[in-house]
Amino acid sequence: MELFGRYQLLRRIAVGGMAEIFLARSASLDGFEKDLVIKRIRSEYGDDEKFSSLFIDEAKIAISLSHPNVVQVFDFGHHDGAYYLAMEHVFGCDLDGIGELPEVQAEGVPPALALFVLEEACKGLDYAHNKRGRRGEPLNLVHRDISPQNIMVSFDGAVKIADFGIAKARGRMTHTDPGMVLGKLAYMSPEQATGMPLDHRADIFALGVVLWELLVGKRVYDGEAGPDLFRRIRHAEIPAPSQVNRKLPRAFDPLVMKALAAEPDGRYGSARELGNAVHAVLADKFPQFTAWELQAYLEGKRTALGVVGFDDVEELKPTQPQLAAPSLRPAAVAPAPTAPTLPPLRHDVDFEFTPEFIAAVEAFRRQPSLWQLVRLAEVCEQKLQVDAAVAIYRVAAVKFAQRGLLAQAMLCGRRMLSHLALAELQAELELLPTLVGRANLHIGSYLYRYDGPVEQLLRELLADTNPSHGLVGEGTPLLNALDGKAFAAFAAQATLRRFEPDQAIINQRSAGRTMYLIARGRVLIHATTDSGDKLYLSSLTAGDFFGENSFFTGAPRSATVEALYPTEVFEIDRALYDRVMRDNPNANQVLLKFYKERIVDVVLAKSPVFGLLPNDDRRAIVAQFSLAVFEPGQVVIRQGETTDSIYLIKEGSAEVFSEAGGVRRSLSVLGPGTVFGEVAALRKIPRTASVVAQGKLETLCLPGRQFEAILAAKPEVRAKVLEVIAERVRENLDKLVRFRPPS
Repeated sequence: MELFGRYQLLRRIAVGGMAEIFLARSASLDGFEKDLVIKRIRSEYGDDEKFSSLFIDEAKIAISLSHPNVVQVFDFGHHDGAYYLAMEHVFGCDLDGIGELPEVQAEGVPPALALFVLEEACKGLDYAHNKRGRRGEPLNLVHRDISPQNIMVSFDGAVKIADFGIAKARGRMTHTDPGMVLGKLAYMSPEQATGMPLDHRADIFALGVVLWELLVGKRVYDGEAGPDLFRRIRHAEIPAPSQVNRKLPRAFDPLVMKALAAEPDGRYGSARELGNAVHAVLADKFPQFTAWELQAYLEGKRTALGVVGFDDVEELKPTQPQLAAPSLRPAAVAPAPTAPTLPPLRHDVDFEFTPEFIAAVEAFRRQPSLWQLVRLAEVCEQKLQVDAAVAIYRVAAVKFAQRGLLAQAMLCGRRMLSHLALAELQAELELLPTLVGRANLHIGSYLYRYDGPVEQLLRELLADTNPSHGLVGEGTPLLNALDGKAFAAFAAQATLRRFEPDQAIINQRSAGRTMYLIARGRVLIHATTDSGDKLYLSSLTAGDFFGENSFFTGAPRSATVEALYPTEVFEIDRALYDRVMRDNPNANQVLLKFYKERIVDVVLAKSPVFGLLPNDDRRAIVAQFSLAVFEPGQVVIRQGETTDSIYLIKEGSAEVFSEAGGVRRSLSVLGPGTVFGEVAALRKIPRTASVVAQGKLETLCLPGRQFEAILAAKPEVRAKVLEVIAERVRENLDKLVRFRPPS
């Protein structure tokens, strides 16, 4: 098992030229464990800015698609240098897996099955082609990568299209494995293969190729390559299926060949039109074929297909929290906290089960989720059933906290504070951080305060949804290190703000020393380049922070952050942080640890030297940095001395200068986030320039010998580091020669 951000990767089930696919489990998306699939894009593609931006741009659309014939995307983001999609798990296989079966290669799949699969795929494709945005504008989605690998069939008879949202990004990749493009060319329409403008009819052509191959049992361009292949693709030179599979009735030819017309105007006008044509043939010739027959077919091939599902993954035992317990908070394995003595609450004797409330309950039963419980509480608020709302928020807060989802628990606590005085809730709020990873038997006394109709219903709803594995994700940075008193204070005092879709939360280049904690929803981060292009950088969701660089350094915002969905965030500034943490002796350590995790790790990952280290080793280096403060005018590094300290500026600025022949030459000014001193420290040579604090300067300092100790165990990485350092030495010498005064 591998921890990957908020997910646990249980087993890798596929690997390709672009990505790895894992069976995974998450406790963060809905507050309950969810079995899903993680598609982790290979890290080298994350270095391609165009790919990264297009991936995020397309993924934000993919996550909005919800249809029975489209694989649902739950989440997307970036972790440990790799972009990923979290997707619905389809227990079955793709059509490519079926096409590899010897009996299929000999004579194709049963025609009825091929037609049924294609009709279902048309339903999903038609939904996507006609998808509209929030304002009703057509999105004009084109999949661009319809192929057997991206059409899934499940053992329960479902057909789903996969990989909406990354096809355009894939088309812009600069790193391409040999043969990868060739494999996709086989399903491209003539206009797509030749780089011409295309619309949804390019997907119609690709579906025609898929249907042709299912009926025939062979690749449409089997074994071909070179100029002849490109000529055939350009002119759509594909024989009728009955000419290749002599057992296939000619009656299927017109259906297939219209989809494969070389000119878009000669094809079906929409996926729905193609689906209707397929349905007419299916109903005429195979009226009894349904999803049951597809299910029976796949069951008969289960062993040959070798499909791996969650039942094949070794059951995990209940565990303590996976989040590392910092030394700044009580140990993870601690006695269960004692239930506080709490004042009695009013009781909803006359609670009314309104139609809206019943609908929200049914929504929970269909898809158990702590966010559905929050929705249930919101319905009660709207109906002025305050006691019921508080009772439901309490259950959601405790269960979120149990899962390590403290930002979400803080939001529920804040909702409770809307109806009760802080004094009534103080003890409960302070307990929430101590419940992380606790077993169900240790949290029961906090879930329910009465035995009324609402509490009875909540017990029933949760009875079948309590997770069996006790797995907890990585938790929430900063909140993990707060004691209960500080957590309760932030929940009560931090400004809670709500943003609508597409509304900017912060703008690039604006000023501000606040950071934000997402309590609910999702945001997109993008920057405008000097040329005016919008470049997507990341996507964040509940439990994530943003804006922390300006919080620490006072620097202008480096990017724009806007809400993708209705989003609620807690706003935290330095004054609030200092006020809340005033009586906490560990306040500075907590903030420094957060700074290292959120800022220093990112800075070092982009460093030409430290970025060569594997993630775990780089983070070990980050932990070794200690705070060093210099007063205005104080020398940090003196030219000619031999020391091994490496510095990273946390706040303030420093001047770099050299002296020769009694003449002082200013070389540069260093600002927050700058690493300096690594070249001389690692080469063990005298410092080639001096560095002095321009004002009060806060830096993080690392002894070079600690970096050397890690490099000693990794000869290949060490060789690359020395190569980069040698180049930096040459650059520094060139600068000194240019600034050397005449003799």
